[in-house]
Amino acid sequence: MRARSTIVLPLVFFHLFTVFGSTAGEEPGIAGTAADTEWMQDAASAGLTQPELRQLEALGIVAGDEEYRQIFTPYIDSDLPVFITSDSVLTAFHILFARSIYSMERSAASRLPEMLRFLWKELVQRSRAAAYRAPAVQAALVRAQVTVGVALRLLGARRLEGIEEEISLLVESEVKKVEKGVDRDKPTWLGERDPGFMFLDYSRYVPRGFYTDSQALMRYFRALSWLQSIPFRLHEDGELLSALILGDCLNALRIQESGLWKDVEKFFSLYQAFLGLADDWNLVEAACAAEGGLELDPRVIEGFLARKREWILDTPHFDSNPRVNDQVRTRATGRQEPAEPSFRILSAYRIPDSVLFQRTTAVRPIETSFPTGLEILIALGSGYARSRFEDPVQERVLRTIDASLALFEGDSLYFDYLHCLAVLLDAPDPGTPPFMKSPAWQAKSCQTALASWAQMRHTWILQAKQSVVLGCRGDDLPLGFVEPAPRFFRRLAALALRTRTVLDEADLFRAHNQELARQIRTYLQLLEEKQAHRKRGSALDELSPAEQESFRPVEFLMFCVDWGDQQYRYRSPQWYEMVMERLATLADDLDEGQLPQEAELHQAVIDWQVNLESLWQKLESLCEHLESLARRQLEGQGFNEDDKEFITKYGQALAELMLYQYNSWVAPLDDAPRIADICANPWHTDGWSYLEAGVGRPRALYVLYPWGGCSILCRGAIVPYFEFTSAQRLTDESWKARLDSPNHPKNPSWTDPLYPNR
Repeated sequence: MRARSTIVLPLVFFHLFTVFGSTAGEEPGIAGTAADTEWMQDAASAGLTQPELRQLEALGIVAGDEEYRQIFTPYIDSDLPVFITSDSVLTAFHILFARSIYSMERSAASRLPEMLRFLWKELVQRSRAAAYRAPAVQAALVRAQVTVGVALRLLGARRLEGIEEEISLLVESEVKKVEKGVDRDKPTWLGERDPGFMFLDYSRYVPRGFYTDSQALMRYFRALSWLQSIPFRLHEDGELLSALILGDCLNALRIQESGLWKDVEKFFSLYQAFLGLADDWNLVEAACAAEGGLELDPRVIEGFLARKREWILDTPHFDSNPRVNDQVRTRATGRQEPAEPSFRILSAYRIPDSVLFQRTTAVRPIETSFPTGLEILIALGSGYARSRFEDPVQERVLRTIDASLALFEGDSLYFDYLHCLAVLLDAPDPGTPPFMKSPAWQAKSCQTALASWAQMRHTWILQAKQSVVLGCRGDDLPLGFVEPAPRFFRRLAALALRTRTVLDEADLFRAHNQELARQIRTYLQLLEEKQAHRKRGSALDELSPAEQESFRPVEFLMFCVDWGDQQYRYRSPQWYEMVMERLATLADDLDEGQLPQEAELHQAVIDWQVNLESLWQKLESLCEHLESLARRQLEGQGFNEDDKEFITKYGQALAELMLYQYNSWVAPLDDAPRIADICANPWHTDGWSYLEAGVGRPRALYVLYPWGGCSILCRGAIVPYFEFTSAQRLTDESWKARLDSPNHPKNPSWTDPLYPNR
C-alpha cells in the first residue's frame, strides 16, 4: 500500500468560520417560500445546474457533478456549511482497515515460505521411499508436490531441492500460466475434466487490490490464491490420498519443529475472528485426518481411504460442507450441495454475501446469472432495494433471500460490519429532516452501504471466497450539520473498538517492529550474499530495482542513522561495514520492543509503521462525537464551542485517519477509485464474464437542512457505487482508466433519484 505523500508546508490555510449559535425552531417544509429562498444565492454561487436546483427545491437533496480526489477535501475550508455524511467516516474506516489488513498480510507473507519449504522437504523424502512407489500413491504424491512446488516458486524460490525433472517441468509450466494469468485449462496432473471440476480460471491469480503495491505482496497473492484453488476432494480417492499425504507432512512438522508449528497454527487461524469460518477444510484439518499414519499398501489402500472418508463424515470437527463454489463445474454434478467437500492447503473464508450470491444465482437462468449488490441490502432490511425487484425471476430471488436471512447472523467482525450498514437502511429516526424521507435519500443510503461493501470486498479480495455461477443568511450561519443517524455512528464506534481489539489479539500492533526487524535481517542477508561475490565496492550497487522496491523502508532507515562525525567516506568498505553493524543492532532492539535512541531514526521507525492503534482509537472517538452531535441535532439543541471546533477541523481529522499525516491533505493522491470482482460466470451469453463492484471518486452532495425556520444549503461528499459485468477481472489501475474513458460504466439505475443530470 503506497504511503501517503507528506508535504510539509506552513499551515496558512487555517480559516476562521462565523460563530454558530442558533437553535432549531419548528420543522419547516423542504423549501420554496419567499422567506426561505436565500439558499438559492449560495446554490448559484456553487454552480448548481437548473435540474439540480429543481431537485433541491422539491426534495431538499441532490448529488452534484463536482468530483474530489479524496472525500475529506470538501470539508476543509468550505465556503458553505458542511454536511458530514456517513460516507465520509466510512471511507476513513475502510482506509484504516485496509492499512491494518495490509500490515497483517505483509507479516503473513514472511511466514508462508518456511512452512512450504518444510512440506517440500518432507514430500521429497517420501518420493524416495519404497512405500510411495505404487502408481496410485505416486499420482497422489505428484499432485501434492506440484501444488507445493508451484507455490514456492511463485513466492520467489529460485530452485527446489531434490526435484525430479518430470515434476520440475510440471511446476515450471504452471508457474508460467499463473504469472501470465489468462489461461483456462485443467492440466493433466490434476486429472481428467469432470462435471465437478472442469478447469482452472488462471485469471484468479492476477494480483489485485493493495497486493499490487510491491513485488513481495504480488508473489504472496499468486501463491496464496494458488493454494486456495487446488482442490483435494473427499470423494475422489487419489485427491483424498494426496490431502492425507500433505497432512502427514504437517504432522511431521508439528513433531520436529515446535516453534514453527506455533507460527503455522497462528497462520491458519489468523482471519477467523475477522471473517468467520473457512469454507473448505484446510491443511490443519488434513493433518487431523492423517493422524495415526498412512496405509499405502496397494492391497489395503482402497479400504483405508474408505474408512478415512467415513470417519471424516462422522466426525463433528468435519461437519461443515462448503457453501460457496469457486470452481468451474456444472450444476448437474449428482450432488445437492453447491460445492464438493474438499481439502485445500489454505482455504478462503465463507462470508454471508458470497453464500447468498451462490443461492440467488442458482434460481436465475444460467446464461444471465449474476447477482446484484441490492440483494445484500434486501437481506439487511432495505425496503427501497426490495422495491426494485419486480419481475418473476426477481420474485424467486426475493424468496431465496427471505429464506437465507440466517446467513447474516454470526459473531465475526464481518457480521458486525454488516449490522452497522443495516442501520443506514432503517427508517429515519424521529425528528429527521423531510429530505431524509425522499426516494433520493433512500437511493443515497443504498449507495452509501454498497460503496462501503465494495471497499470491504476490495480489502478481502484474497481471503474471502468468491462464488462462481453454477439556504439561510445571517451572522449566525451554522458551520454545518451531521447526517442525523446517531444509531449508525454508535454502531460504527463499537465496530472500531472491536476491530482494534481483534487486531490487538492478532498481535498486529506489537508485530509492527518485529516485521521491520525481519525485513532488516533479510536485507542484510541479501547484501552479505552479494558482497561475497564482489572484490570492490558495495553490494548496494548490486541490488535490482525490484529488490530496492521491496526493501525501501530499510533503505530509508539506513540513511536516517546518526552518523556522528562522518569519519568514513560514503559507500566505502568501512562505511558499508558500519551500516551493516548498525542495522543489525537496530533489528535486535526492535525485536526486544525497543525503539532507537537517535531522534531522527526513532521518528523514522514511527513514521514507517504508522501508529495504527492510536488511529483506531481516534476513529472510535470521532464516531462517538458524531453520534452526540447527531442526537443533539435531532433534539434541536445548538452546538457548543468544542462542537464547532470539531466541525471546523473535521476534514483534517478525516485526512489523518486516511493516513494523510501533517498537512499532506493539501495535495491528495488520486487513488480513491477501487474495484473488486465478486462473482464469475463461465456460462454467460456474452462469454466468460465477471461481476465487478467498485467505487469512483467522491462526489458532492447538497442538502437543504431545515434549521431555525430556514433551509440551510450544505455540502458534503458521497461515494458513488458502480456494478457491471466485465470480460476481464479488473485491477484498480485498469478500473481507474476505464472510469476516465468516454465509455465508462454508469451508476446503477436505482440511484437515478439522486442524480438529476443523468
